Amino acid sequence: MRESRSKYIQHTDEKAHYCARAGLLLKDEAQEDFQARRIRLLLAASDAGHGAATYELALSYAMGIDVSEDGSRGAFLFKKAADQGYAKAKVSHSVDLFFGLNGVKRDEETALELVGQAVVDRVENAEIALNIFMEYQRICQTVEDYL
Repeated sequence: MRESRSKYIQHTDEKAHYCARAGLLLKDEAQEDFQARRIRLLLAASDAGHGAATYELALSYAMGIDVSEDGSRGAFLFKKAADQGYAKAKVSHSVDLFFGLNGVKRDEETALELVGQAVVDRVENAEIALNIFMEYQRICQTVEDYL
């Protein structure tokens, strides 16, 4: 069993390398070394087009996990993951777009389009995000009508 697993660990394909190694703490590896290695592997897999790795990297930057918190970098990576076709990233990127967060230019139309795609893909929390967007628009319209 150990031999068959090592062929994936030594694989040169960044996607396979990330999947095989990013979540495994190596024997005698310090936590700090694991965290640095995890980020390196996520970056390499992201650069190779692995949407799930890009999404995980985006979460790391957005929440300050194993890296310094950087909302703008997280937002950039959520967009990249969405562009790579990773459905979960569509929800995160749509939130930044809808509300103009983390340095992202506000674009409600594109946000609604993206979150709609995520709803069709049955992404967790996509319907909730869509409902929040729609309610926000309704409230804004009510306030505008009142004024």
